[in-house]
Amino acid sequence: MVSKINMKIIICGSLSAIDEIINAKKILEKAGHIVEIPEGVKREDLRPTDITTSSEKADTKIQHDLIRGYFEKIKNHDVVLVVNPEKKE
Repeated sequence: MVSKINMKIIICGSLSAIDEIINAKKILEKAGHIVEIPEGVKREDLRPTDITTSSEKADTKIQHDLIRGYFEKIKNHDVVLVVNPEKKE
């Protein structure tokens, strides 16, 4: 009998790849893995809009401690999956 290994997987990627990140999460969860995704993917209120400046994006990351918080989560996962599709033009 082959035992199935379920892993804790954390996905990293740009918010421009939200659809791809969500799709990867669904596939991995269907396979039985535990999957974490970036806060900006989970929470619409953290997503930049077309008119959000670079400074405002940085302020949001700092205000919500998104980078340090995600780094701490990364330490508690077995695998880091980077979702980095080609940019849509």
